[in-house]
Amino acid sequence: MSPDRFATVLYVGVLLSLGVSLLSIGGCAFDPCNPGYGIHACNGTSDDTASNDQGGEGAAVLQLPFAEGTSWRCTQGAGGSYSHAYDSTQYAVDFDTPNDSDVEIYAPAGGVAHVHEESATSNFGYHVSIDVGGGFYAVVAHNSEIFVSDGQEVAAGTLIGYDGCTGACSGDHAHVGLMEGDPSEMAQYGTSVEAGFYTRDVNEDDSVLGTVAAGDFACGTSSGHLYESALAVPMWHPNGTLVKVPSSPNVYLVQDGK
Repeated sequence: MSPDRFATVLYVGVLLSLGVSLLSIGGCAFDPCNPGYGIHACNGTSDDTASNDQGGEGAAVLQLPFAEGTSWRCTQGAGGSYSHAYDSTQYAVDFDTPNDSDVEIYAPAGGVAHVHEESATSNFGYHVSIDVGGGFYAVVAHNSEIFVSDGQEVAAGTLIGYDGCTGACSGDHAHVGLMEGDPSEMAQYGTSVEAGFYTRDVNEDDSVLGTVAAGDFACGTSSGHLYESALAVPMWHPNGTLVKVPSSPNVYLVQDGK
């Protein structure tokens, strides 16, 4: 057994011996052995935990679809008059991104990805619907490019594409939300349901990472608050890994950490 593997087993063993299985953050259950990954069920009805249409207490929690530590302005929240007044969009949140550069977009939850590139000029444009089980899926929309394939399993933090302005939009942004329905169909046929997002309001001096309900975001094209992502994304790969970036045909082999 390698030293790293031994350390991991020892760490998990210590957690189990202490009876530690779940860490409660903002009323939601998080696995300390797998922090920040997947979609988590919230157990409480605390003020920072949203209610939803899933028939249980609390709400599902999504990550923002950006790399950890980056902050993005909310331009349109739940019920926004521009395009979030419909059954398929009413609880979604939009984050502004630059029009002159590509921003990496990551899966906000783990599951099976369904890729939709049927139309670049209408509705959600190029979008990825991630089946999280139970008849629900997370959608990330208006991408300019999509890098995952239809039916691919993804973890939260998997690179899924670049931001963009495909579909009904007026500028580059990322649209993210929780949907009920069939993820193999285009998102306009699903029903938007309320979710919480694990984030921090940068404009609030005393703000800490926690669950923010879709309807509680402060949004606007100029007055919207900045929200920080807590989504861990892969920043290293073990030796022997083949790696490739979407913009180049070259494939690289990692050796000695290089």
